[in-house]
Amino acid sequence: MAPLTRRSRKKAQAAVIGDADRLSALPGDVLWQIVGLLPAQEAVRTSVLARTWRDVWKATDRLLITGESAEEVGGFVDSLLELRLRSLAQARLSACEFHFHWFEEENEDCDPGRVDRWIRHALGCEIEALRIHISGGDDFLYISENPLVSGYLKRLQFAGLLLSAGFLDFSGCPVLQDLEICECGLDFVPKITSPSLKRLSIEYCWFDADRRLRIVAPRLVSLRLGRPVSGRTPVLESMPELLVAHVVALSDRDCCYCDESSLMMTAWAAITLWTTVKVLKDFLTMRTKVKTPVVGVFF
Repeated sequence: MAPLTRRSRKKAQAAVIGDADRLSALPGDVLWQIVGLLPAQEAVRTSVLARTWRDVWKATDRLLITGESAEEVGGFVDSLLELRLRSLAQARLSACEFHFHWFEEENEDCDPGRVDRWIRHALGCEIEALRIHISGGDDFLYISENPLVSGYLKRLQFAGLLLSAGFLDFSGCPVLQDLEICECGLDFVPKITSPSLKRLSIEYCWFDADRRLRIVAPRLVSLRLGRPVSGRTPVLESMPELLVAHVVALSDRDCCYCDESSLMMTAWAAITLWTTVKVLKDFLTMRTKVKTPVVGVFF
């Protein structure tokens, strides 16, 4: 067998690489979807794989930003969102997710306003879905009073945040349909307002011990109020389109109070489950288009 020359060696290596790099042969929109599933830091690193990958990460329609803390990835995320905002005409984002493992307010490098600024930048990229998740630590991440404003946002998910009154006024989000709030502090929130919301889920949250949070969502179709960690069960205002409700009261001393002008109903946790469900069903039947709405109340 003749020895390999430099040229034949390069051809052999190129053939091996070509056979192995099947991903590069995929259509561009498929590559964007694949890279969009990666954490943003790893997505950017794919630019060094080959020439065809150089700009793939810039065109993904989803950003997953994750790390131990916001401080750990602060500079990187600042630059990334600025770049995506500038290139909006070439590649629009549809979803953005922030997931950090802890937040410590006493950390000298902590900048609580940084994540809030990232949220505003992400909304500027015309995203339709936003998820913010702080999964550990002793402190909630505080989000400012400034309400969200977006004509594109349809889905919101929060976990591990200390939410404020203004932030939960979604009057500036006319197409918002889904809101999920889990393990968040709602102690200082008097009201959640949305003229467009269809589905609402609030689970394992902290409420005020003296004042009830009011939920103003006239177009709500589905409601889930999971067991609160502390505080009082929220007040449900007029919901004429409500079809499904799942409510868990905190204790036998709490109650769920609903009102609509002169029509008021109080479902006390001290009464039997059968009576509570019957009263809620009768109440919702009077206010909805459906003769038998689905209701679940648990204590």
